[in-house]
Amino acid sequence: MDENELAKYIDKQMNIISDLRKDKNISTENWIKHILTLLTGLLTILIAFKSNEVFSYLNHKLFSYTLISIGLSIFSGAVYLYNTIDLLNQTIKFDLESLSKRMRGDNNLHTGVIKPRFLYVFFRYLFYTSSLASLILLISYGIMKN
Repeated sequence: MDENELAKYIDKQMNIISDLRKDKNISTENWIKHILTLLTGLLTILIAFKSNEVFSYLNHKLFSYTLISIGLSIFSGAVYLYNTIDLLNQTIKFDLESLSKRMRGDNNLHTGVIKPRFLYVFFRYLFYTSSLASLILLISYGIMKN
């Protein structure tokens, strides 16, 4: 394999990896959007159809913690989804800086690492944890209510 064929092969592999990453990101975003839609609907239903009967102390706490957990999931999921926009902004900024340097005569290869900020990593874990907690609390509330 000569250098030209190797360069084409590497370019093809890089394009495949790039396409796979884009597909993964789109799938993750769609999945989170679906979860957020379900959680928002669930929160609305729980609040709208809350009965006026007197709850026991434990049922009241479970209901309250369930609502709080669902609300936390919705908020953290929305912040986590903004991560995609932030990563694109970081990429655009890096590309513009690299282009600007090249236009001023700097022909060096510019590399950089674009990764999610800690805030978004934190909200990603918070989203998954609070969503799981919401599910467990909701099941517990359903069992205790009957």
